[in-house]
Amino acid sequence: MDGIRLWSIAMTTLMYILILLALASPSLACDPNDCGCNVLCRLSPFVAVGMEPTDALAQTVRGKRFSEITGDVCGHRVKLASGMHLHGSLVLDEDALLQGSDPPIIDEYFINNGGEVTFNKRHPPMVGHLRQDFDDPANAWVIRDGQHVLYPMCLDALESVVPVADRLNDLTPTMLKPSTDIRQAETWTLPAGNSVLRIDGFLRVRSGAVLTINGQPDSRVVVQVAGNMTLDNGAKVQLAGIDAGRVAWVVGGDRFVIVGSTAESVGTIIAPGQDRLRIGTKATHRGALYGRFVKFGNRCVVEYVPFVGGMP
Repeated sequence: MDGIRLWSIAMTTLMYILILLALASPSLACDPNDCGCNVLCRLSPFVAVGMEPTDALAQTVRGKRFSEITGDVCGHRVKLASGMHLHGSLVLDEDALLQGSDPPIIDEYFINNGGEVTFNKRHPPMVGHLRQDFDDPANAWVIRDGQHVLYPMCLDALESVVPVADRLNDLTPTMLKPSTDIRQAETWTLPAGNSVLRIDGFLRVRSGAVLTINGQPDSRVVVQVAGNMTLDNGAKVQLAGIDAGRVAWVVGGDRFVIVGSTAESVGTIIAPGQDRLRIGTKATHRGALYGRFVKFGNRCVVEYVPFVGGMP
């Protein structure tokens, strides 16, 4: 029995040592589901996190008319407008304003812990698989006491956006670019394995231009953008050889990340210092969005694709 106990202690100690090594070495190959290896997993399973806790008037997640969002959303405060459709759960640590002549639809749970919820009482939001009214006492998909596994995960995600961004920015660049203004077509080719691209300034993809990120089957990239990041109306970021779960953007500017109207973007975008992280009217995004204020434009489409792999 003592031998079994000693073996168990030894294995537990070894596990903690491996986690500490992973934390100390961002490029160390390890289990991508281990948060000591892939720190972005602390923001999962959310497609969007709006984390600004200081401005009492701000809606940290705001959805406009008829947006289609696939995934769970976590926010400090939220405003969902007419006809917005969330294919997932909405988790809040504070208040919500749910309004519109066409009520917002939340396919899964509405979860908070006693925050104020206001809405147009003629058209209450529809929540849950049966799309019952939000204020229906029989609606088991509305949870107002925080007693759901997603609630503590949301609180942790709200606290994690800044340290995760710091961790991404601490990665040593393997490729360098100056401020980048793409006016036509440009291709970035990635090597196999992990890479970190540092842009020492802004990134802008002009209207009608296409940025192609071409990778190997096992390529992963973190793009560190020191300035602001803009995809103009109709701009496009596309992938070849890899998928959206292998691209992450960490944006260090203090003004904005904008994906313009009808633009197409991919990857996990994390921008805690930005005044806004906006997906424009009829734009599409495959990945995730983590910042101070996240705004979904009219009729945009956002699909959750988590970052995968053994970095950062």
